[in-house]
Amino acid sequence: MISEATLKGYQAKAKGAKIPQGTRLKKTGAPISEPEEELAWQLTGAGIPFRREVRFHPRRKYAADFAVGERPEVLLVEVEGQGRHQRRVGFEADAEKYAEALMLGFVVLRVTPRHIQKSLALRWITSILGQLST
Repeated sequence: MISEATLKGYQAKAKGAKIPQGTRLKKTGAPISEPEEELAWQLTGAGIPFRREVRFHPRRKYAADFAVGERPEVLLVEVEGQGRHQRRVGFEADAEKYAEALMLGFVVLRVTPRHIQKSLALRWITSILGQLST
């Protein structure tokens, strides 16, 4: 388990890293959000392997914001923001995507920007990975 002091160090390091507005991931062209970038810094600082914008479904174009842990990853992390996720159609599409991920054997963790800022997301990820490895 990561100590509280270590978590605060990762949080402080991540807050200092700002990304330019409109930056996109090279692999998929998806826009990068500041909360996603902050979580990436926290995971890197904690030494937790991850990949971003990972397609996880064999037939559909579903992608998770993060696939976390050693390959083959089992933990998918979705950073929930505003916009399409809060509209009925977007919410339903996300629910369908998460159900498909669960049926394929993935664990799906949904986090908010606030969870990332408070390092709760990192704490949950380390806890879940610990439970999955036992």
